Amino acid sequence: MLNLNRRKFLQNSVKMAIFASAINFTDKLFGATKLSIPKSQTNSKMAIVYYSRTLNTHILTSYLAYILKADLFRLETIQNYPENYDEMVKTAAKERESHTLISLQNPPNLSKYTHIFIASPLWGMSLSTPIRTFISQTKLENKILIPLITNAGYSINGALREIENISKTALNSPLSFTFPYKEKDKRDLKSYNQSLLDYKNQQGIPLAFSNLQDNSKISTWLKSLKL
Repeated sequence: MLNLNRRKFLQNSVKMAIFASAINFTDKLFGATKLSIPKSQTNSKMAIVYYSRTLNTHILTSYLAYILKADLFRLETIQNYPENYDEMVKTAAKERESHTLISLQNPPNLSKYTHIFIASPLWGMSLSTPIRTFISQTKLENKILIPLITNAGYSINGALREIENISKTALNSPLSFTFPYKEKDKRDLKSYNQSLLDYKNQQGIPLAFSNLQDNSKISTWLKSLKL
C-alpha cells in the first residue's frame, strides 16, 4: 500500500511539473501578444454571430473578435442540447433530416452592420440547427456575409450551400477550421476548452488563443478579407 501511494504521488508530481512547465512556456510565448483591444475601438460595422456547444467555435470567434474589433453575439437555445456525444449526434441527425427550426434566446438585431460573420460547427455535414434557425429568421440581404465553419476535417460545402440557399445572399471568403481535438475522441472537450478560456496571461488574454495566434491558415484568410 505504501509503495502504491508513493507511486501515485510520484505520478501526480510529474504531471504537475509538466503542466507547470507548459504554462511557463506558454506565458513566455503568449505574454508578448498585443490582442487586448479596448471596447471603444470596436468596429461598429462588423458583427460575428455564432453557436458553440463544445466551445471550439466560441474560442475561434472570440479570437477573431479581438483581431477584427467586431461585435460578438453568441446564440443561446431555449432548450439545452444533450451533453452526451452519442445522443447529440442522433439529435443533430433528426433535426437535419426534418429541417428543424428551434427557439432562440434574444437573437441579435444586425440592421446596423455591413459585414456579418456567421460561425457554426459542422453537424452531419451541414449547419448546426441554431445557426440554420437564425439565418432563416434574419434579413441578410445587402450584407457582406462571411461564413466560418468549424469541423473535424470534413467538407463544408453542404453547410455553405445551406447558408446561401436560406439567406439568398452571396458568400464571401468562407473559412473552414479544424481544432486539434474533436468531441468524438475527447468526450470532455467542453470542460477542457473552458479551462483554456479560464487561464489568462497578464494581459488578460485566454490561453485558448495561443494555438490560433500563429496559425497560417487564419493569417492568410484574414489578409484575404481586405477589411
